[in-house]
Amino acid sequence: DITKSNKVTNLNITTQHGDYHDMSMFEDNSMDIVYAVETMCYATDIQKVLSEISRILRPSGKVIIFDGYMGKCFTELTPIERKAVNLTDSGMAVNSFRHHQDIEDLFNNFSSGVFKFVPIQLIDLSAETSKNWDNFDRLSSKFLNNKLACKVGKVILPKEVLGNIITGNLGGKLFKDGVYTYYMHAYKKLG
Repeated sequence: DITKSNKVTNLNITTQHGDYHDMSMFEDNSMDIVYAVETMCYATDIQKVLSEISRILRPSGKVIIFDGYMGKCFTELTPIERKAVNLTDSGMAVNSFRHHQDIEDLFNNFSSGVFKFVPIQLIDLSAETSKNWDNFDRLSSKFLNNKLACKVGKVILPKEVLGNIITGNLGGKLFKDGVYTYYMHAYKKLG
């Protein structure tokens, strides 16, 4: 996690501040499992991230990725869906989401080099996220339907918070329409 917070209540866990493009603070073959939860969409050099994950994983180690993806090609979207995607991506500070197949292709292409990964599991969790998106939509709609809150919020709230409110309002609709998807990918590093 790139956050600088080190508040941990479990004594079996230590935190490390860093960037997954450079995990030089970890030794080669030192990890049994790597979780990437809603973070691969932020990678500026995904090949570098995969290289670092592969380097720190022990043989037979696993990488498990949970992330959001595009469910449709941008060119297939209506003009309104395109605007909604641009606003939602911006609200989540993502340049643009990949398609889940892109991650699979990256692992397949990456596995032709020195490091080898085999897929273990792929699960479409899009339907399971709908309840969360319904909650986000309900909360953001309360804000957006209150003219006074909008006027005050526009002046005092950071743009990131306003972006999250817009994302909360639009994201669920985009998931329900299949514009966005949410997947879990699991891969195993071969020896």
